[in-house]
Amino acid sequence: MRIKALIFDIYGTILIPFDPKAKTISDPGKTKNIDNGLKKLLEILKEEFKIHLNDSEQYISYLKEKYFKLIEFLQNKSKEKKKEIVSPEIIIEELWKILLKEEFNLNISLDKLSEIALLVEKEANPTIIERDTYKTLIWLKNDLKNKGVKIGVLSNAQSYTPKIIEENLFKYSSKKINFFDIFDKDICLFSYKLLCSKPDPIVYHTLIDKLSEYNIPPENTLFIGNDGINDIKIPKEFGFKTLFINKVPANIDEAKKYMDFEGEDISILLSLYEKGSITI
Repeated sequence: MRIKALIFDIYGTILIPFDPKAKTISDPGKTKNIDNGLKKLLEILKEEFKIHLNDSEQYISYLKEKYFKLIEFLQNKSKEKKKEIVSPEIIIEELWKILLKEEFNLNISLDKLSEIALLVEKEANPTIIERDTYKTLIWLKNDLKNKGVKIGVLSNAQSYTPKIIEENLFKYSSKKINFFDIFDKDICLFSYKLLCSKPDPIVYHTLIDKLSEYNIPPENTLFIGNDGINDIKIPKEFGFKTLFINKVPANIDEAKKYMDFEGEDISILLSLYEKGSITI
């Protein structure tokens, strides 16, 4: 199987839950366990803005309800911008801009909103990169990418997602590794930029269009992810080859029907390459 491009999902594929017992992973900004993130928000308000608030369960529940109502509001707003959207996405900084203004009368810069969003996400949805995944990413950067293979992303993600990956990579390296040293920026598609998320057909059509600029068809592209529908079944229907990552799996039955390859983590790529199951 000749491969000219590798396209990665991120959550559950590159980033996995910090808790090794976790069976699932949430899309960024949408974890149902937002409580810890909201407590972090109250800490930030106290330390940086001198706003002292009660962090009682009742107040956290109130903020949580408002948070998810704002997600719904912003998803509807995305749909209004693009009527054809099936799975609308939000821009997380917009959520925090509204919430902080309405609740605390704060007008905060975009950079600060991004910083708050990152800190809240790290508390609400803590993730790690395992060592074998790190080693594989470095191999992709130093070997396959230099041989002309395009390394891209199609992920339900927010602006802070590359930063979270960079922080995790730095734990294994003496120097900072930039996200776009590994991945080709022009074929990194994040849901917050598209205003829609997997499994919306728009995201897959957009990916095909991006790859076509390099004359790379879906049949020469390996789509890699942990969700049997979003990353396996639907890409397969669009003509992609697929690799199912089963460390933190979702929709396993669909994956089993449609996957070309399977592995516990992305280090399986090196094995597939060495065995000749994939060539470049």
